[in-house]
Amino acid sequence: MADVTVQEVRTWLQDASIRYKNHMMIGKEVFPIMPIAQTSAKVWTWNKGDDFRLDSNAILAKGAEAHEIENKGTSTNIDTEQYGWKHGVHDEDLEALGFQSGSVPPANLQQEAVEQVAYKLDLLAEKRVADKVIATAWAGQSAGGEDAAGAWATEGSGNTFYVDVTARINTLAGKGVPQDRLQLMMDDQTYRSLIQCDDVKDRIKYTQNISNSVPTPIALANSVGLSLPVLVGGALYNSAEEKSDGTDATISRLWEVNSGKGMAFLFYKPATMGLNMTACGVQPVTTINGRTRNTVTYRDDKKRTWYYESREKMGCDSLLTDAAFMWKDTYAT
Repeated sequence: MADVTVQEVRTWLQDASIRYKNHMMIGKEVFPIMPIAQTSAKVWTWNKGDDFRLDSNAILAKGAEAHEIENKGTSTNIDTEQYGWKHGVHDEDLEALGFQSGSVPPANLQQEAVEQVAYKLDLLAEKRVADKVIATAWAGQSAGGEDAAGAWATEGSGNTFYVDVTARINTLAGKGVPQDRLQLMMDDQTYRSLIQCDDVKDRIKYTQNISNSVPTPIALANSVGLSLPVLVGGALYNSAEEKSDGTDATISRLWEVNSGKGMAFLFYKPATMGLNMTACGVQPVTTINGRTRNTVTYRDDKKRTWYYESREKMGCDSLLTDAAFMWKDTYAT
């Protein structure tokens, strides 16, 4: 018979736990949020030829009427869909902290529940933007991007980062895209390798004023003539079907075309959403009860659980495809 006087009973620590955290979610920087009144709308795009047309025969005879400007254009449909999650705080959770069953959860448990739901919505939005960027044919190229053959992570003269980016800045300029707010995005593997390359550090060290420092995102952008800092996307997601035992973690990178090979995206970022803007894509949002993300709290007595639920009506649409360029396989080939 066991000696019950020396048996140890383990209880859950109330102020310590382990979990994974995602990072470097940048979708809202690549495709900005744009409020719309209904769940479906149209965005007008003026005809490029009309905007850049220069008529040499504009001289007017005496008494003649001025020439009339005729602007044509096309429209792009944008839509939002409703998404939502909820997270429960069970009576057992409350009892473990010394609270009575059914009592309102303390602020820290409420905050954790709301943050978990918000994180799920944010991660889904990040995936939508990454998928849209990868699936779209930008600036005359085929969907999937231009193959960089892993050369952005190569040391020495074989590194093509500056040649590739400069060439495609010129490509966008030739398509009528303004140069003042071009921004470069790349995945985290490509970025970490790129900033270790001697050629990159040599170009940047005088700008940063520290000869042996690691290049910063703004210094890297400035070195190729861009005024906005480089965006680094490092978000991960689980691509496996959920299993009851929790052994379903197939972790994949969101920002890549081919697994483990990296990608980059050069695009025009509008300063604000509005008339006559230049934008390669947007995330339209329709408010719920006046809020972009509507969060409610309710209790299910049958399940003895408080629920924290968030819903939002969001979309993801490409607009001006001439306003961006994409590379694949920047890190490896």
